[in-house]
Amino acid sequence: YVTFVMGASGGGGGSGTVDVGPGPSIQVEQMPGPRSSQLDYHGTINVTVAGERVDFSGQRYQLNDERFHFEGGNGRVWHGHAEDITLEFAMATVGIDVNETAVTFRGTTYRESDPGTEVVVEVNGEPVDPASYVLQGTRQPANGDRIHVAVVTDGTG
Repeated sequence: YVTFVMGASGGGGGSGTVDVGPGPSIQVEQMPGPRSSQLDYHGTINVTVAGERVDFSGQRYQLNDERFHFEGGNGRVWHGHAEDITLEFAMATVGIDVNETAVTFRGTTYRESDPGTEVVVEVNGEPVDPASYVLQGTRQPANGDRIHVAVVTDGTG
């Protein structure tokens, strides 16, 4: 279950909270606009945390949000159906809290400042601020943004 509580602005663009069900809510700096049937864009994603690749093909990640989701059992291709979907919001919809220097996944927070920990947040091979980076995609996933989030800890290479 995913529930959205809008910030004071009442529409896309303001801060808000993404509630992903049994886990804690995730605060995001910018909520996207409403779902639009005219928008349908895609890209690819690879998230690895402490040596474990997150498999977005699982049922818990499929069609769980109308604005950003995975579908058809495919966990590599993301789908966008709204304007101004930030990387921070996209990851929050799948229960991952991410910023430039930390990732929280399954209740554990990994910080760049922790000894032996590296946090990588990139789009198309370039570091980005997930709170402000707005995803770009096309009808062809291979031409859309390539999201790469990784937490490398000692021993996970």
